Amino acid sequence: MAAGESYARRGGYPIQYQWALLAGVNDSDRELLAAAELLRGKRAVLNLIPWNPLPGLPFERPERERCRAAVRLLMQAGILTKLRWSAGLEAEAACGQLRSARPAPAPPAQPPEPLASAAPGNGARSPGLNG
Repeated sequence: MAAGESYARRGGYPIQYQWALLAGVNDSDRELLAAAELLRGKRAVLNLIPWNPLPGLPFERPERERCRAAVRLLMQAGILTKLRWSAGLEAEAACGQLRSARPAPAPPAQPPEPLASAAPGNGARSPGLNG
């Protein structure tokens, strides 16, 4: 944070910190005021981003009014705060939700066999070897 603060002071533009709001995890007044203490006196903007739910993960998005209350609390604590709502939530295309519907294939257990044209003894030459 010290390096970011130094950069912000030299450049004249605040560092933007991102906070993904998770209902019941980090959206309490206590958590938010602890963040305010970290940022107090810093040239900073705190962007609150309500969590975009994903199937299979236990986290929930806070209610809209809880998000607004969080902004009010932080602003009263002297922290410039913005609330960032994501578009595309219904289509699971919002920030943090984009991913493949299928899991990625597992890598092969062994490396693939070399191509026949690159096998030794077939007349193929490797660039840079023996001239």
